[in-house]
Amino acid sequence: MSSQYECPSCGAPIQVKNRASLYVVCEYCNTTSLRKDVNLEEVGKASGVVEDGSPIQLGTVGKWNNIPFEVIGRIQLHYALGFWNEWHLDLNGESAWLSESNGNYVISKKVEALVPKAEELKVYSYVDIAGKAFYVKDIQEATCISAQGELPFRFQEQYTAKMVDLANETLEFASIDYSDDPAGVYLGEFTDFFKLRLGNLREIYGFPIPKGEVA
Repeated sequence: MSSQYECPSCGAPIQVKNRASLYVVCEYCNTTSLRKDVNLEEVGKASGVVEDGSPIQLGTVGKWNNIPFEVIGRIQLHYALGFWNEWHLDLNGESAWLSESNGNYVISKKVEALVPKAEELKVYSYVDIAGKAFYVKDIQEATCISAQGELPFRFQEQYTAKMVDLANETLEFASIDYSDDPAGVYLGEFTDFFKLRLGNLREIYGFPIPKGEVA
């Protein structure tokens, strides 16, 4: 069930849809607020997102393993190869993430798991996460540059995070975010644009999205 608020800065209406969302960015003035009981408390401002050609937007809907979801938030990060998006999903009432980078898509959920220290990991080294074997696919330093919508944690602009992506032979995916303490661990799977059955997509540079299976 969604909750209704007013932005503490500009007074615009704000709807929060997911119970895991602790922070929200106003779509009108980019004020970042913390949910406190029945009110929002202003804690900062978010910069506008960089145009990156993504067809996904807040309000995009889809399905993962036949479970409906809606995009309710976004973190945009910059790394050596460009930009990538972490889209926060309301997955039938639960919190999940859709990672989008250079046309690659991964859906994952946060889990409780013990992982090695960051300095112990190297590309292609093997790691056990929640009883499953993964190999390190990539290690990146990323800078968080902007945010939109609902988030389950506070957005800190320009903070740098060490991110480790892992995979295995069954197309499962894992990610470790060492900006958290303890490290945040996410498990999920690789997918593709059309398998997500996305709807309510935006046009890119005036061109409609190619037709495919939609929600």
